[in-house]
Amino acid sequence: RAGDLSSGKDKARDGGETVALIASAEKATVNADTRVYQHPSEDSESMRISAGAAVAVVEYGSGPYSGWARIQNPQNGMIAYIRAESLSSGDAETRDGGESFTAYVVIDSLPLYASASTASDIKRSLRHGRSVTVLETRAGWAKVSYGSTTGFAQIEGMSKTPPADPIDAYVLEEAYVYESDSSQSGRYATAPAGAEVTVYAIHGDWCKVAHNGTVGYMQKAQLTPDKDAVHAGGSVALADWFASDIQSAFSTGSQAVITDVDSGISWRVKRRGGSNHADVEPLTAADTAAMWKACADSDGDWTYIRHAVWVTIDGQRYAASIYSEPHGESAIDGNGYPGHLCVHFLNSRTHGTDRVDEDHQKMILKAYQAG
Repeated sequence: RAGDLSSGKDKARDGGETVALIASAEKATVNADTRVYQHPSEDSESMRISAGAAVAVVEYGSGPYSGWARIQNPQNGMIAYIRAESLSSGDAETRDGGESFTAYVVIDSLPLYASASTASDIKRSLRHGRSVTVLETRAGWAKVSYGSTTGFAQIEGMSKTPPADPIDAYVLEEAYVYESDSSQSGRYATAPAGAEVTVYAIHGDWCKVAHNGTVGYMQKAQLTPDKDAVHAGGSVALADWFASDIQSAFSTGSQAVITDVDSGISWRVKRRGGSNHADVEPLTAADTAAMWKACADSDGDWTYIRHAVWVTIDGQRYAASIYSEPHGESAIDGNGYPGHLCVHFLNSRTHGTDRVDEDHQKMILKAYQAG
């Protein structure tokens, strides 16, 4: 069914979400006739939107939602989703008319993609400090040229001024990596205590950092250049699922932070139940995106491959194992994960066959030894 986002018609029947206008949202213009969606999926209900329509970009998707943008109609507050490649930065009447300018790479490695999506092919990567010519900007992306190569790069990895030399820093205690220099912005990931990050710039109380390939912002007070200043917390515990107090420590409804041992990527989960082991769900869409980054295969799919992880509960780390394939029911709306996953501890058992899974147990020992 066709509709028109700019007019707000049929908003209630479409189930469109309407919220207060977000003053800090980025202005953008729709660059071609297309459709907007109720959810970041082309299978959800949609409406027509015309080229030239002015919108506000609330946030850009990452992980499984890469290539999508959450937008708002500045006239009526309606929220919808659109493919990011259908947006150009700024108001239609104030765009730069194609004027190019020089920008500099401010991260260790800046991928040049074939299109304005991290799902597209990478044509090459540029090192920190290299200069590029920006030909056009659109919704968090820039069309750039470098030598004989033309491609698309994420704007957050560039600056109009030459960058200072990056420095290494360490996370003093578990902390969030934010999309912008505000604790009210979205969260890209959770960085565990002791994690190494690269600091590219300091803006007041905030640092622009790279953590596990993600560029974002962290509060300066949560970082230190001295690795020895990091409080490591408790050592990794090897807790028997049935003979220790792990089931009460990780009780139903409680939250924990899972850290993938191999990548160092962390995300938050909530325990929803389970008797032979813990059944959990990622807490938010950002947590799902972090888990996807750590656990998805080369095709971007969830798998049954076991991963050695640390589960941090009230400052104590426990050796555990997971696989990322979602199954069963989901109880958390909006986290983008269609089910739940299993967390196994020492001597825990499967629910279906009531047996100790040896592959999980190997990963649990790996996590314990790595701690």
